[in-house]
Amino acid sequence: RSALSGGARGPPSTTPAAGEADQAGESRPPQPQALALKLSKTDLVVLVSESGDDIQQLASFTCDLGYRCVFLKGGIRALEAEPSGYGDNGGEASDGMGLSRDAIWALMYLCKTSELRTKRNEDGGRGDDGTSSSVSSDNGAGSAKALDDTRPYVSGSLWGGFGQGAGDWSDGPYGIQLEEAFFSPDFYPYGFNPEVGSVGVPCAESMRSMFSPDEQAPPTYERHADGTATEKVSSVWNYHKYITYNTNGNFSSILAYGEPKDLQSFCEQAQIVNYTQYRALLEGWGSFMWEKYTGMLIWKSQNPWTALRGQLYDWYLNPCGSYFGCKQVLREPVHVQMNPLNGQNSVAVVSTWPKAVESASLVITCVGLDGTQHQSHYGPFAVPPLKTTQLKGVSVPRVASSAVTFAKMELFTLERSAKTGLAGTSDNSTCGSSGAGGGEVLLSRNVYWLSSSSPSSPKAPPDFSPLQAWRVGNAIKIEARILEQDEAALVVELANRTGTVAFWVELKVVKEEGEGEGRSVGNALCSEDLILPIFYSENYVTLFPQESRRVRIEADESLKRFTLAIQGWNVQPIHFSCSANTFL
Repeated sequence: RSALSGGARGPPSTTPAAGEADQAGESRPPQPQALALKLSKTDLVVLVSESGDDIQQLASFTCDLGYRCVFLKGGIRALEAEPSGYGDNGGEASDGMGLSRDAIWALMYLCKTSELRTKRNEDGGRGDDGTSSSVSSDNGAGSAKALDDTRPYVSGSLWGGFGQGAGDWSDGPYGIQLEEAFFSPDFYPYGFNPEVGSVGVPCAESMRSMFSPDEQAPPTYERHADGTATEKVSSVWNYHKYITYNTNGNFSSILAYGEPKDLQSFCEQAQIVNYTQYRALLEGWGSFMWEKYTGMLIWKSQNPWTALRGQLYDWYLNPCGSYFGCKQVLREPVHVQMNPLNGQNSVAVVSTWPKAVESASLVITCVGLDGTQHQSHYGPFAVPPLKTTQLKGVSVPRVASSAVTFAKMELFTLERSAKTGLAGTSDNSTCGSSGAGGGEVLLSRNVYWLSSSSPSSPKAPPDFSPLQAWRVGNAIKIEARILEQDEAALVVELANRTGTVAFWVELKVVKEEGEGEGRSVGNALCSEDLILPIFYSENYVTLFPQESRRVRIEADESLKRFTLAIQGWNVQPIHFSCSANTFL
């Protein structure tokens, strides 16, 4: 249909379309030439199919030829009125004048890429050598060079140099795994994984932006006597590619933290699982660094639309727990980690730094839900460069009297940064650390939470549901103050002066009232109320008793007027309004 091409060149064809009658009233057989269009590379091609069997392949081929192309399944009805339940008028159809959700997302995808396409058109679609780059006979390499010639281009993670290397390979997995599985030598059979990922439900603020109130209901669960649970998800969430948080044994990683009561609590628990999944993925890979594994590519950093799976930050650029799980591992060139395989909780130090740390020490602090604490010290020992070092005889213990143990590992060195080249972790080189003193530099800090109960099945995640009752009776106050601030960045110090762990403390930078959607600060926030994109040195912080942490926050836009919102699993919310150079 020429109307769907975005404006075909030349006069409309007078040839009857396939299957239509001519002036003599005779039916004409389908004629391929009746569908031929003279297209420009600036036209939009929308391929519509009833079955959708081959349309994705055809759309890919059309894009490879340099045309702007999207595809829609469901036939021409996909471009017609809003389906029932998706309209803004009580779910009623809009008399054929609207676009379906499929069509809207297809057009949004093109809008998202319009800036790059505009640049290509401004450059005349030509590379440095003057040859046309709009026809991608080289799998897009020419177009990529025209857009940005400063970085190498690979057409896809599963082909074109990565997947088809000298060795064998496979991709995945993409769903929930038990954390200890990542540390098994049998988890992945090859050295380099070109595509691996996991779950990725965004934060509650983004979910409120994605869905109308009647579409925001989280999954419900039908529990079974053997501990498994059937997850029931709405058709809208499934449409947005929701991926289950159940293990392959049908045990729920969400219910491991208790029954969520609403969207806010579901998303909070999802961020915890996102964080621990991606941290375990990277730590498991690091445990076999250069012995078995060479590296991986994570699928994916962000979805190209408002989807609910496999992402480190969402469509609105709001970072998920998975982002900070990855950052926990990758920001530290010398990283201390725990291996949960077989319940041994052994400890290793992964160094991606080219210099040795000759004198390191380790402090492990464990705190129970009842406040019981104990601490262990190890060292000094050497950390060789570019290697994973197993610390013999070192493991993370549990507090016997507690259903859940919070365990903090801190790796220090007495060596000066001029010798090692390591300056410590972000703004926290000696800030409130258990072993800090006498000039020690904090190289790595890592916090785990361990269940004391045995799983009901080898395929079940650990039970952290006692945290629900604990949070009710242990809602504590923490302190927050701004240490440094300019127009685009600030440093916030969080301090826990109590004898209880402050678990899962989250910071958000909120627009001043009237600049967002007008919602009050609290659980009703949506992504439009947040200053995004925003960059945190860390987030979802767990503060041990008498501990403080500094978080650096940077924004692309000016931070002249905003509200800093802080909340946590068992932390009383803090909201305070700030302006430029406001120090608290």
